[in-house]
Amino acid sequence: MATHVPLISFVIYLFIQKSFTASFTEWLILLVSTLAGTAFAFWSIQQLLKPVNYSVDALDNYLHKRQLTDLPYFINDEMSQLMRSISYTLETLDRRYKDLETVFSYDFLTDLHNRRSAKAKLNNHLNLCDTESSRPFIIMIDLDRFKTINDTYGHFAGDVILQDLAEEIKSCFITPDDWVARWGGDEFLLVLHGNESSVSNQLRILQKISQKNSCLLKITY
Repeated sequence: MATHVPLISFVIYLFIQKSFTASFTEWLILLVSTLAGTAFAFWSIQQLLKPVNYSVDALDNYLHKRQLTDLPYFINDEMSQLMRSISYTLETLDRRYKDLETVFSYDFLTDLHNRRSAKAKLNNHLNLCDTESSRPFIIMIDLDRFKTINDTYGHFAGDVILQDLAEEIKSCFITPDDWVARWGGDEFLLVLHGNESSVSNQLRILQKISQKNSCLLKITY
């Protein structure tokens, strides 16, 4: 529409003047004004589409990279309201996704990785260990006499023991890369990255800790 305004205006001007012969200067003015109007129209369209492009990029970043993008919605117009709504929706979706990820990846009682999460973490971890010296110690821990504790003192007491044991195991980590998961009811998967001497020492500490809870750790690695 803006590209035709100069031309329409000039025709109206000629009609009013009752003259349809234009000089070179007049035609040059017409050309320049038409080009200026066209450039302004394209610039205006580009400015109007910027919020749409921002929104598309934000949606694409979250869909493919799981990254939240800050959208500029400081002006109170329709496009800013659109970007504000998109930003709020993505932030809400990201919180819900993280909540679901936590539910599916962590044990609700001990707050450790669950078996599903541990399998994926272990597979990824072993793929990165390409040398003999970098391979971790994979240790299975099983609580003996745990059923007797549940039968004698109740499942609440058993839950407390599992929670305490989870914290004790985490306190025995040797390196920042060590981790532990609840593999089953009274089974834990422990991954340590120290040498054989340090790992054996940590396991002896865990054995002593378990004795105070009237149960024994059956350790395999």
